[in-house]
Amino acid sequence: MNKMGRRTFLKGVGCTAAVIAGETTVGKLTSTGSAFGSAGDEPRMYSMVEAHGIDRATFDFYTDHKSRIVAAGPGEPEREAVFEISVNPISILNTPIMLTAVQKSGPKGFRVELSREQVVLKKDGQKMECRIIAPSGMEEKTEAVFTISGQREQEVQELLLRITVLTAAPHWRMGKSETQVEDQPQKISIGETIRYRLSLGNLGHIADLFDVRVDKPDGWTARLVDGKKREISTVKVAPVSGMFQWEYPEEIWLEATPGRQAARKKNIPITVRARSSATGFTDELTVYAFYSEPLFSLNDLDGLDPRRHYVQPGLMTSYVLHIQSREP
Repeated sequence: MNKMGRRTFLKGVGCTAAVIAGETTVGKLTSTGSAFGSAGDEPRMYSMVEAHGIDRATFDFYTDHKSRIVAAGPGEPEREAVFEISVNPISILNTPIMLTAVQKSGPKGFRVELSREQVVLKKDGQKMECRIIAPSGMEEKTEAVFTISGQREQEVQELLLRITVLTAAPHWRMGKSETQVEDQPQKISIGETIRYRLSLGNLGHIADLFDVRVDKPDGWTARLVDGKKREISTVKVAPVSGMFQWEYPEEIWLEATPGRQAARKKNIPITVRARSSATGFTDELTVYAFYSEPLFSLNDLDGLDPRRHYVQPGLMTSYVLHIQSREP
């Protein structure tokens, strides 16, 4: 191979062994899709697939949310989920797109309705609705998946939708304090009251009245109050809603106070519980309190004796003494 041929070879990207051996067959493919004719020819791009053989979509589906929650009954509006779907053009063709909906998984009995049987796409997309109605009395937490199909000639595009049957279900979460941190564990001494900011949501499809209570530790008093500091035992919570199926929880405060008979421990669990009156589903959340001795120092956080301080000459130490009156 002369110098010119070697230079041309080095400039070529992805040359095959045939080119290295000196073959000059026109149209010889390389690993990068380039081809060479004779040694002096410039490289030219070579299409490895015929244009009519490219599998390319000409339309697609879009929906804001592919999963919805419905209730188990009894009314049909409570068992119905509506999906707003848009069919968007990728390539502009006048051929209509035939639309169908079938159930892919889950128990039988669901009814599926499409607002349109076909669409013709121009420059802009077309909107349609898919209504899925669950049968009455469906078991809670049942899931079903449905396939929305669009066919134009030999091309088929699909969209999967999911339905979950969940009438109502409580969901406790730890609320944020004014400093935007979770308020636990909190340090407390005898006679003091600690407040935990909680939120109670509803994961279901309909508003429900939840029974709420608190399991107080031995020797403690505890209660749940609303934002106006009124003690509560029930609370009505709105269901998830909106495009993204967000929760709309109620704010609840837990107030707890240790008495003289309370055992002094570093981590005292306090559990709040909620129960749905519609489904019987329950949820609970446990918070923790750090119950210290009346005579408290920072050493106590490390498990050391709070009454024994090690002080170097010339330095000082500090104690915090909590005093409680025994009179009512």
